Amino acid sequence: MKKILLVIVVVFTSFTGVRAQNFLGDFAKTMVGLTVNYKGAEISALLNQHYGVPMNTLNSLYVSYNNNWGDVAATLELSNYLNRPVYDVYSCYNKNKGKGWGVIAKEMGIKPGSDQFKRLKSQMSQKDSYWKNTFKDYGKKKNPKVAYKKRTALKSDLYRDFDKKSKEMKGNDKAKGKKENKGNKNKSKHANNGR
Repeated sequence: MKKILLVIVVVFTSFTGVRAQNFLGDFAKTMVGLTVNYKGAEISALLNQHYGVPMNTLNSLYVSYNNNWGDVAATLELSNYLNRPVYDVYSCYNKNKGKGWGVIAKEMGIKPGSDQFKRLKSQMSQKDSYWKNTFKDYGKKKNPKVAYKKRTALKSDLYRDFDKKSKEMKGNDKAKGKKENKGNKNKSKHANNGR
């Protein structure tokens, strides 16, 4: 009986621990749901008003995150919260692709259960409500300035180099891919010559 109770406690604790770490992912999903009925230009205008990030950088982020405004917003929030460059968050996201925002937050130094974790979780809950209300207001007024209230302006040094660094990273990935493909072609040439 004690073993069964222990197993139940361990399973419950594990599940709630994982669930607690997913508040950034929940925020990203909420943002995706809120943005689905709007054009990219409308969304980038809202994010521009709220975060102060130039529209061209927001659009680059959107493309870099495979057209996902939720991940863009989560990146901006985490960058601002940690006072770390947007590119650092993006790099961590790429390195941990598919593992979720909880893993990314942990990789960036936010320990689950810590005071920093609890503050970020509370902040993201408030942001979730903020964006729901903002999109509701925007739907009525069609004025992106509704996102200016309670503004969270990122310092320019947090996003300034994103475009340049992401292009460099993509260029390096393409060069790496070409090099790998060239190596594969050479291998297949040698394999065919041996026949």
